[in-house]
Order: sequence, then C-alpha cells, then structure tokens
Amino acid sequence: MLDILASNRDLNLDIREELKMLTIDVEKLATYQLGMEKGMERGTHDRDVAIAKNLLDRGMESDLVASMTGLSAREVESLRGGQPKPMEN
Repeated sequence: MLDILASNRDLNLDIREELKMLTIDVEKLATYQLGMEKGMERGTHDRDVAIAKNLLDRGMESDLVASMTGLSAREVESLRGGQPKPMEN
C-alpha cells in the first residue's frame, strides 16, 4: 500500500507536465493572427467611415473627404447618399 501512495505523489508532477504539453498559446496560431488583422482592418475602416460622415455632414467636398480618409470616391459618395458601402476586400 505504501508503494501505491508513493507512486501517487508523482502523479501531480506528471499531470502538470502533461498540462504544459497540451496548453496552446492561441495568439501564436495563424488563424488567430489572421482574425486579429481582419478585425483591426475592419475597425480602421469603420473609424474612417465615421470620420467621413462627420466631414460630409459639415459640408466638405467628397473628393477631399476621400483624400483625407483613404476611402474610395465611390464609397464617400455612397455615404453622402446615406447608405454606407461595405468594406472592399
């Protein structure tokens, strides 16, 4: 019986070692990084659209808004019409 108890002491060490082997750092996965990049692009685009809308509401010309925000002239014109165009890929 003492042999069994003595061998069980090593069980916690084995479990910790196996847990280290099974732990995945999701931030290192390519799909995670790709998702983060796309999310950041989308966030930047949404910010540019919001800025463009504000500039248009203040009477700024569409070509100047496009130049300042990096949005296409077509997209800026669609914002002027009240229908934001989805981000182009």
